[in-house]
Amino acid sequence: MQDNFPTVDSSAVRSSYKLIDFSKLIFKSPGDTDILQSREYYGDDAQISSMRQSVLSKGVLESPIVMETDDGENYRVLEGNRRCYIVSLLIAEGETATANGKALSKLKCEVRPSVMNIVEDIFGDWHSLNADASDELQEQCREYVRKQVMLEMGQDALIRNTQRLNWSPIEMARQIQAQLEGGTPMSELCKQFGLAENTINARLALLSKEDEMPEVIAAVDNQEIGFSVGKLLSNVKDSSARAEILEVAKGRDEEAKPSTSEVKEIIDAKHQESVDAGGEGIKAQDRKKRTPKTPTAATATAKPKVIRKPVRSAEAILEVISDISTTRVALGADEDDDLSINASMDLGVAIKVLQWVITPDDNNSLEDIILGQSES
Repeated sequence: MQDNFPTVDSSAVRSSYKLIDFSKLIFKSPGDTDILQSREYYGDDAQISSMRQSVLSKGVLESPIVMETDDGENYRVLEGNRRCYIVSLLIAEGETATANGKALSKLKCEVRPSVMNIVEDIFGDWHSLNADASDELQEQCREYVRKQVMLEMGQDALIRNTQRLNWSPIEMARQIQAQLEGGTPMSELCKQFGLAENTINARLALLSKEDEMPEVIAAVDNQEIGFSVGKLLSNVKDSSARAEILEVAKGRDEEAKPSTSEVKEIIDAKHQESVDAGGEGIKAQDRKKRTPKTPTAATATAKPKVIRKPVRSAEAILEVISDISTTRVALGADEDDDLSINASMDLGVAIKVLQWVITPDDNNSLEDIILGQSES
């Protein structure tokens, strides 16, 4: 980076509200991904059906955030892809309006300028102060600004979705990987998303196995199995055994789905069967229990170690936050039920408390966090 290149702040971009033809909205369907549209998992069939009924009854209550395309003809959805996907399903089924008379063919959206316009505005301010810059330096500046704009918007997308429905560890890993490759420091990402560095590294390590075992990554991404189960399966080198255990781990239904410890027992049992039969085992790494060391004179007189009470890991707390967020979204959808709205607000407070717990460098008081008076 050139020292005199401008600082990029996507939060300073001005937006406006417009009523837009649905046909002009570019949104993604479940499973698609890119740096500006981070949501991949849209919920299970029951959640999709519930949201479909909500949109058909009351319409889209929260305006999608969109960005003009560089050609000025269409609008790219930044936030609200799931809402737009639901509307597309309704329109495909022949629905034209909601129960309260709102047209489905037009949506009120918060509109932001195109990437090209943002880049040119920032570049123009820089060029006015560096009029003697060479053509080569100008192009370097433009490219640098465009890259930083995309990274800033990718971070915004990641933050917006952190508390939304079933945020997948794989979705987060993909976005974090893109941020790291773009030059964002690991320490900054840890601070932004309340994740310990070892948690981020664990997610990136699992994502790195996508070419080798795409079926496992897809299962975690689609939330058919948990992240912890995915980590266990990523250590199974035998593809046939891995595929068999994966199907068991998915379960026929939630009640039949085995726990993480049960999946580990299955893997260990199959590994031992292979070893007993003269094979190498099915695991890539077989960590043996260490033989206790014989006490020496020095260790015999040493003070006994203090046994600390175990605490929940940041990863475990984040899984709880994800579960609470899902329940909160479902409760918040029922605007006519005061009990549901109050419960949703209580869960919102719980989420803030848990996020404060896993962010030890947050200097705001818990009271200020809950009352929304914290310093950003």
